[in-house]
Amino acid sequence: MWLGPIIAGFTIMLASLAGVFFIWRSAGLWLAPRLKYLTSFALGVFAVTVVLLVVEALELATSINVVVVSLLGGAIFLHFAIRLVPNAHHHHGQEISDCDDRGKHSHIDARRMLLGDAVHNIGDGILLVPAFLLDVQIGIATAGAIFLHELVQEVAEFFVLREAGFSTGGALFRNFLVSATIFIGIALGFYVSDYDYLLAPLLAFSAGGFWYVIVRDLLPDITQHVGSDKFKMIKHLFAVILGIIVMLFISSISGHSHAHEEDEHHIEGDEDHHEEFLL
Repeated sequence: MWLGPIIAGFTIMLASLAGVFFIWRSAGLWLAPRLKYLTSFALGVFAVTVVLLVVEALELATSINVVVVSLLGGAIFLHFAIRLVPNAHHHHGQEISDCDDRGKHSHIDARRMLLGDAVHNIGDGILLVPAFLLDVQIGIATAGAIFLHELVQEVAEFFVLREAGFSTGGALFRNFLVSATIFIGIALGFYVSDYDYLLAPLLAFSAGGFWYVIVRDLLPDITQHVGSDKFKMIKHLFAVILGIIVMLFISSISGHSHAHEEDEHHIEGDEDHHEEFLL
């Protein structure tokens, strides 16, 4: 189980290099109008992930109150983690199209943004581990959705750094370096998951975190991009539905969760031990 989140973490780190595509003007012009639809696809994946995590948490928890409190805790954690760094979490869509504009952001803005991104990446790492606890396939799909979300965000952050005066290489290097903080979150997720009694709260905590990402990050970005354009709205809706269908298909073929498999393994081990004792 530990290998999946680590590989996923390295893969998600690659999103930090997405800004390199916009060095070539033609590539940037082709990619920019399509990035926001990846956000909608990620929303669909995250929505199903939230439901799966909550259902699993309810099955493992001794009380529904534990699930509710942990669910709210996950959302509150991400909210205050981001609030600790004023103006740190950027939601830029204009930077992608206005690649040549400079001087909009200072070095202080860039540092705040990088610090906020580090906190956000730690949160992503914590949320990623429970998805792999559910099932490896679900974990991979969730990691893919995080990658798409990060892809859009990292492109915007690349231009913030460029506007702040950093070179192309310097901007890419700083984005990549900060993205490594996801492993701090993965390590924390592993640590908590080692304690069986914390497994249900961890799953619910993760669900709350993903829900917060949907409400605070994804929906506002999509709404802003759609505006009053009904054709865009239809395309975004199609992307969301596609994300939901993909996750439902994966969950339908994934079988039992990792947590249930461990429970069954423990039960079988206890039965074998009991039989040996009787013999």
